[in-house]
Amino acid sequence: MFADCFSLCFRQLVKTSFHAETAAICADIEKQVDQQFSPAFVKAMSEAGYHYAESVVKDVEAFRKHAKRATAMVDDVKLCARRSRSLHRCLSDFAEQLAATRSGGAVDKSAKTTLDAAAAATSVSEPVVDLSEYDEALYAKEIDDII
Repeated sequence: MFADCFSLCFRQLVKTSFHAETAAICADIEKQVDQQFSPAFVKAMSEAGYHYAESVVKDVEAFRKHAKRATAMVDDVKLCARRSRSLHRCLSDFAEQLAATRSGGAVDKSAKTTLDAAAAATSVSEPVVDLSEYDEALYAKEIDDII
């Protein structure tokens, strides 16, 4: 019973945070393009984005299980984006910056001419989410504070 309540409360907390971030992004875009979005539009974008993110998380989990690993990796996320060239490029650039930050050096972009080469810059061992650090008690306390 507690686990179900915890899961529902945590999901609602994440969904509320996602909606707030979507509203903030929409507000920034409104300023840039000098146009207003209706609250219904913002809500629809938030719901669509949340459900898309939820499906990506499920896919990443399936890739992690298929590889028999306890940790989801950057490459698992990039596999989810393989059908969207622009999203894959964005994730590859992010992974490249992350690898450069971790190594303390800059990555030579001129040597990388394809998405596959950019993807190769990221080590398969870089975790996205380390499940060993998941602290259910901490999240349960945060949910109790909200309730």
